[in-house]
Amino acid sequence: MTLVLALAASLMWGTSDFFGGSASRRIGTANVLFWSQLFSLPFAVGVFIVGQGWHSSMVAVGWAVAAGAAGIIGLAALYKALALGHMSIVAPVSACGAVGPVVVGLVRGETASAPLMIGIGCVLVGLVACARPPSADEPGETPTWRPVLLAIVAAIAFGGVLVCLADAGRGSASMSVLVMRLTSLTLISGAALIKGGLASPQRSVNPSLVAIGIFDFAANGCYAIAGRAGALPIIGVLGSLYPAVTILLARRIDGERLGGTRGFGVIVTLTGVAFIGATQVTT
Repeated sequence: MTLVLALAASLMWGTSDFFGGSASRRIGTANVLFWSQLFSLPFAVGVFIVGQGWHSSMVAVGWAVAAGAAGIIGLAALYKALALGHMSIVAPVSACGAVGPVVVGLVRGETASAPLMIGIGCVLVGLVACARPPSADEPGETPTWRPVLLAIVAAIAFGGVLVCLADAGRGSASMSVLVMRLTSLTLISGAALIKGGLASPQRSVNPSLVAIGIFDFAANGCYAIAGRAGALPIIGVLGSLYPAVTILLARRIDGERLGGTRGFGVIVTLTGVAFIGATQVTT
């Protein structure tokens, strides 16, 4: 059951990312973020009511707020990158946020295993290959670094989420979920108002917006449950497979194809993410 939950988390994360990027092309990133986050808010409230409640220190609340802020920044950068560039490149690059906790652990004096260092090396090589401008085997594309740069921003932000949640989770998990959602909604609402307000969700887009929010929320829950019940190295590698889901959907629905070098970069990056997900920093 634990493995099923971890795989379900990857499936829902990858699906949510794909539809988030697709919807951003139609109605804008701010609208997608606001409505998808709003539609999933009742689930966060429900988890809070039936969960541990508010049994947390203000320090834990602060970490949850930081996680929510980093999370919405990461999603904004990710959805924009997915809307602008190749999803098959953006998805694995954004997943490199798994390096974040590793870096923090090393700074704190912890040591890393050999497989973990191999994973980081693969990620670095893959990032360089993925960032390569389009070539003659990818006609019709304008060379641009913007999607890859946004994906790197998303990776850094997601790494921050993992670090902040590690501290916020020492309090109430249900509190962390609710505070994160409220923080993200507040920030995206303020940003949207500054830019001119939010549009009403189009009727044809409503189902995808609901799915984006619910899938993202449910994936977080599935992974959290799997992490408590199962072997973390196995859960980590299964949970890190979500970029592959986005890539498969992009190939199947949008017909995306990549040239040799960038295709190689995607494979190497995914391999590195899997290595990192399967290992832990040990003292």
